[in-house]
Amino acid sequence: VSVDDPETARKVLKLIDALDDLEDVQQVIANFEIPEEILQRVEA
Repeated sequence: VSVDDPETARKVLKLIDALDDLEDVQQVIANFEIPEEILQRVEA
């Protein structure tokens, strides 16, 4: 799945981080691609 919207990318990354922080979760696997320019905007 391609994530081309900065706001959606921010939400996806926040969800992945939240899932990864849960004690009961051992592994988080996702199938998405965020273009480099969108990722740079989100991380800034």
